[in-house]
Amino acid sequence: MRTIGKTLLVAVALSSAVISPAWCGIAAPSVPPPPPGPGPSPGPWVVGGTIVSALSLMICAEWECATSHREMTPEEAITAASIPFSCFWWRRYHNQQYGPVCSGPPKP
Repeated sequence: MRTIGKTLLVAVALSSAVISPAWCGIAAPSVPPPPPGPGPSPGPWVVGGTIVSALSLMICAEWECATSHREMTPEEAITAASIPFSCFWWRRYHNQQYGPVCSGPPKP
C-alpha cells in the first residue's frame, strides 16, 4: 500500500511537470504595460514661480498705492510680475502723476 501511494505521488508530480508551460516550451504571458497617465504636469518650479509672481504683483500693487496713491502702470505691473518684488529694490520715480487714483488713504 505504501508503494502504491509513492508511485501515485511520483506519477502526479511527473505529469504536472510535463504539462507545465516551462516544460512544454510555452512562455508565460507577458504582463501588459500600465495604462498611460494623465500626461505631463507642471513641475514644482513652475507652480512655485507662478505663486511668487502673483504674490509679487499683489504686494507691489499695494505698495505702490500706499506710497504714491496711484495705481500701477502696465509697465510696472509687468516688471513686478516678472522680477519678484521689484518694487522694493528697483523703484522708478515719475515727475507727473498719471493713472487712476487707488482707493487707499491719501499720501501725506
